[in-house]
Amino acid sequence: MKLCSKCHNSPVPFLMVFVIATIGAFLTWLTLGLSIPEVGPRAGASALTFVVVGGALLMYILNCLKRHCRHEDSDATGTDHHTPAALRDSQVSSRPENVERPS
Repeated sequence: MKLCSKCHNSPVPFLMVFVIATIGAFLTWLTLGLSIPEVGPRAGASALTFVVVGGALLMYILNCLKRHCRHEDSDATGTDHHTPAALRDSQVSSRPENVERPS
């Protein structure tokens, strides 16, 4: 999945995925510590939790970044990517040059 260079610059979403996956793995480690005294199964379950939670959140973040990226559109058309599409469409249709005049 390819992201534009402007969307890929911010490390904040990826840092949030790492922190949330780490917290989930740590809570799994603590919970299994109450029932499984051996370190091996606890470490395996915690690692699996980290991979599953981190992978799911990473896929979600990448899909959201790709879906909401409008940098390519704004570069080509000169429109602001922060303006919602419906508002941009209504602004375009209300311009005087787009209004049909009676003959």
